[in-house]
Formats: sequence, structure tokens, C-alpha cells
Amino acid sequence: MKPNARNIYKNNQCRDMKCFCPENFLFDLQQTLNQTIVFDPEVPPDSDLEILAQTFLVVLNKHAALCNVSRKHSKVFKNPWMTRALLKSIVTKNKRYSKVWNKKGTFQYDAYKQYTNALNRTMKAAKQNYYEQQILLHKNDSKKLWKTIHSILEINTESKSSIVRIVAETGNKLNNPQDIAKSFHQYFCNIGPELAKNNNPAYFSLFKF
Repeated sequence: MKPNARNIYKNNQCRDMKCFCPENFLFDLQQTLNQTIVFDPEVPPDSDLEILAQTFLVVLNKHAALCNVSRKHSKVFKNPWMTRALLKSIVTKNKRYSKVWNKKGTFQYDAYKQYTNALNRTMKAAKQNYYEQQILLHKNDSKKLWKTIHSILEINTESKSSIVRIVAETGNKLNNPQDIAKSFHQYFCNIGPELAKNNNPAYFSLFKF
């Protein structure tokens, strides 16, 4: 069973395939298996299978180590407009890059760039079509419509920010929420009187205009 492309990034980790060479990997795997697995009729087959699985992972980590996926890259795979076909195309693009990353100026690298540009245009069109359909679908539901707009603008409506600490006019640092609220109250209540005190009032007669 082939793994779903979306599940590759579910743990925010992926294989670094930039310098992966299939020939070197298979050669190293064969050499390591020849040293670790010895045919013995008395040894249960399950034991050899376990050794094979462990050896495979060790050699794979050597040639394609696990690395953390960036927040931007991980976010792409969680977008609602991302289809399975696009996910497979992204995986294909990454495989192609692993073969041409050090071959700039060659035909293979130019073909990779053309594939990448075509994929980016397709992803942009898929995103636009998805949100156009969502807006038409929820045009009579203001709540879902605003939710769609927030999704387009990447606004997180669930996040809540709070003031943890402020520096009062006296220079003291206030951490207590009650002290912070009291300080804000005093500041805004005194804005009017302070402005009136510092400004010289000018009196004009309406008959002068």
C-alpha cells in the first residue's frame, strides 16, 4: 500500500532527498545486509525480517536523514484547496530536484524549472477556483462567508492576545491585570484635562467669519 502524500508531512518531518542517490543507497544496503544477516535454518524467519527492517531504516537515515518541515511547507499540505493530484505533483517535483540540484544550466535542470513553474500556476489556479466556489456557496450565509474571507486573508479569528506587562508613566513595570487596567483608566481620563492645560485657548467671535 502506497502512503498518502499528505501523511508524509503529518509529523512535521520529511526525508532530505537533496543528495539521495538510489544506486549508492542500494549498494550500501546490500553491503550492510551481507554483514548483519547470516543464513541459519534454526533462526526463525521473523528474526531476519526484524533485522532487515532495522537495517533498512539505519541505511535510509544515513542517505536520506529525517528533517523538520518548515512551517510554510507544512502549511501548504494542510490547505483545503490542495488536491491529491497536486500533492503527488509536489512529491514528483521534490524528487526531480534531488536529481538536478547540482546540475544548473543543463537540460534536466531547465526541465525541472519548467515543471515547477507549471505546478505553481496550477496551484494558484486551484486556490482561486476553490475560494470562488466557497464564496458563491456561502453568499447567503454571512458567518461562513466571513470565515472564508478570513481564510483567504489568513486571519486567525481564534487567537486571543492579552497585555502581560506595561511600563507606567512613573517608570514602574506593572504585571497585575488590575494595576494595568487602573493605569490605563487614569491615563485616558487625564488626556482631556492635560491637553486643555497645555494649549492656550483662542476665542473667536462668529461675526469675524
